[in-house]
Amino acid sequence: MATTKMLLWVTGILAAGCVSLQAEEITTDNGLDRGDWGDLDSCPMGTYVFAFELKYAPIGALDDEAATGVRMYCRSDSTTLDGTLTSEEGKYGYFRDMKSCAVGSYFKGFRLNVVEEQGNFRDDMGVDNVQVICEDDTILDGMNDASEKTADYGDWGTWAYCSAGQRVCGLQTRIEPEQVTGDDAGMVDMKLDCCAV
Repeated sequence: MATTKMLLWVTGILAAGCVSLQAEEITTDNGLDRGDWGDLDSCPMGTYVFAFELKYAPIGALDDEAATGVRMYCRSDSTTLDGTLTSEEGKYGYFRDMKSCAVGSYFKGFRLNVVEEQGNFRDDMGVDNVQVICEDDTILDGMNDASEKTADYGDWGTWAYCSAGQRVCGLQTRIEPEQVTGDDAGMVDMKLDCCAV
């Protein structure tokens, strides 16, 4: 019976596409505790995340949301695109330009810029920006070069890194769903999975 359970567990992990039998989840310290987690999406086996796009709803609406989703891209050691990762995303906004590591470099960590809870009768926004760091230490900013974005509205959390010998291979986002009468905050948190190289 134990062998059957172990075989089913390994089969489930392999079906999810992760390179490692034990993916490492990394999180930041400043996500908001509201909304719902989307499904974890993982790169195909043997591939890792090298690029991303941030979905962003411009500030200035009656109920601002800021970031409303993330899309990530996987590749192997070649330059071929091998997969696209998505998790939950909000209704509003559009995806910004793709930010990419150099060929042969992959994501090893990330941090979030989050607007803290504003309290009653004020507008909550959740995640305002995302930065990732490549293996060559290049930092990619989800909102750089956005003409309507002159400053980050929230505060940056600490960097979350994969352990040595691992790369980012999975994405999961937490979104506050649209509320008819309440305050929408958009994307409020994000987790990444790391898999062994």
